Amino acid sequence: MIFFELHRASLNGYFCSNTGRTEERDVARFEKSQREFEIDVLDVVQVYRDLLAVEERRLAEGKPPKVRFLTEQEQREWEEQYPKPPAESGSEPSQVGTAQP
Repeated sequence: MIFFELHRASLNGYFCSNTGRTEERDVARFEKSQREFEIDVLDVVQVYRDLLAVEERRLAEGKPPKVRFLTEQEQREWEEQYPKPPAESGSEPSQVGTAQP
């Protein structure tokens, strides 16, 4: 009986160790897939929509907004008041709806 239990415990240890390594590889693989998915899904438009939903919820709760989206006219006025330095002016086109705290 002791001989049988020794081999059973040894076999179970091997099985658990092997399964554990496989699970760790799966975790790493799924985490990588999740990061790639998040990069693809969290584009600028989705971030804007998510932020808009948060602000609408805050409004419904009676809380002040954390972010305010500028209208096109307000954006132009803000850009006139705070012009970009010459080094940055050609790097990125201005986007309407830029979030300002």
